[in-house]
Formats: sequence, C-alpha cells, structure tokens
Amino acid sequence: SIARILDEVGCEFCLDAGHALCSANYQGLNPYEYIAKLNKLNPKIYHLSDNDENAKLDAHMHFGDGSIDLARVLRLLRGGEFLAIETIKDSKENLDDFAVDCKNLRELA
Repeated sequence: SIARILDEVGCEFCLDAGHALCSANYQGLNPYEYIAKLNKLNPKIYHLSDNDENAKLDAHMHFGDGSIDLARVLRLLRGGEFLAIETIKDSKENLDDFAVDCKNLRELA
C-alpha cells in the first residue's frame, strides 16, 4: 500500500528503520526482512536509531544501547541519498552524545 501511495502522490519515501522494526514486530513479521522489503521502494532518506530488537514502540536509543543488529540494518539500507541519525539528545548544552553516536555508527559501516 505504501508503493501505491508513492505512485499516486508522486512523493519521495523516507525509510525509518526503527519504525519499520517496530511495525514488523507488531505484525509478527521478521523485522530485517520487512526493512529489506521497504528498501525496495527506493527511499530518498533513511532514519536510524537503536532500540530493543523485539520492541513494538520506537525509543530512539543511542547506537549500542539497544539490541538491533545495526550492522545488518546498514547492509540492508543501500541506495538512499541521506541518512538521518534519530537518536535521543541527552544534553541541551552540547552535542557530545551525537558525536558518540556518529563514531559508533561509523564503526559499524
């Protein structure tokens, strides 16, 4: 049904891997297969964060704080032009947590 909406509206697609994982878990589907299937819709941008691999609600956890196989997800997410890191922000004064998330993500890629 997402493909139909994209065709009819003519808009680009954003694949939020965390939301896709939660949706797959809610539906009783394999989350990694579901993400791969959604990736066939040629997303323009990806959103990525960590979470409990079995979660049904998105938590936007820092990379490494959850149990998602992020290396596997990164291998599935090929083709989009942009990647948005959607982890929580711990501080209002600095971006230290974001720097750590970037470092952890680069180590997985």
